Amino acid sequence: MKPTTPLRDRRGQPMTIYSATEAKNAFGEVLEKVGRYGAVAITKHDKPRFVILSVDEYQANKPARDGTLDVFERRYDEMLEKMGTTNPDAVATALFGRKGKRGRSRT
Repeated sequence: MKPTTPLRDRRGQPMTIYSATEAKNAFGEVLEKVGRYGAVAITKHDKPRFVILSVDEYQANKPARDGTLDVFERRYDEMLEKMGTTNPDAVATALFGRKGKRGRSRT
């Protein structure tokens, strides 16, 4: 097992590294480290090739796939509310001095 890597765990510490052979031979230990620190790196030919993540770490880092548009719509509505309006045309006029469609300006 090598002591350091540029990869960091959730604590910001260098991730524990195992060679593929070490990981195979000490799989229980690998899982214990994943549970404790959130992730470990696996190398092949002395280069990091894989990272094993705990479920918690995976869930915390995976991109949102459901409702992404809803999130942006909610943020947009909150932004309009902070600006004191719910009228997007009023915002466009305030920001750009005129209304327009699909990025085209009216002249």
